Amino acid sequence: QQALLGLLLPLVLGMAVGRILGDRGGRWKGAVRAVGLVAVASALASVVAEQIVAINAQIADLLQAALAFSLAALAVGVVVARIVSTSASDRRALPWAFPARNVAVAALIASGMAGSSAMVSFIAVLFATQLVLLVPIALWVGSRARR
Repeated sequence: QQALLGLLLPLVLGMAVGRILGDRGGRWKGAVRAVGLVAVASALASVVAEQIVAINAQIADLLQAALAFSLAALAVGVVVARIVSTSASDRRALPWAFPARNVAVAALIASGMAGSSAMVSFIAVLFATQLVLLVPIALWVGSRARR
């Protein structure tokens, strides 16, 4: 039930807000993204503060697993984009959805595992790793596409 709510509620709310606001929602896009970024950063900071000892104790293993997971998800996204899309812009955008969506799924799994600090630690390191690894790559790919 928690996973269902965690996956469907944001989707349904986002669709409802988009439907209600229609074209007027465009001017709020930046503000909504900023609020979302602050919420995610706050949640990450809270988890890291709570799990700092566990994260420090196993940082090497957590980083290796996070890198492997992120790069595998990105590779799957690249393959799927090449197979299902003929649009160059879609082929550039689709791969980034795979690691991003998998972070959300992993976070939901971790939140459902009461008392599992190892999973929560992994999610925090995974998110931070993806932020540091994938954002610069996405910016680089985007700048090359605009040339």
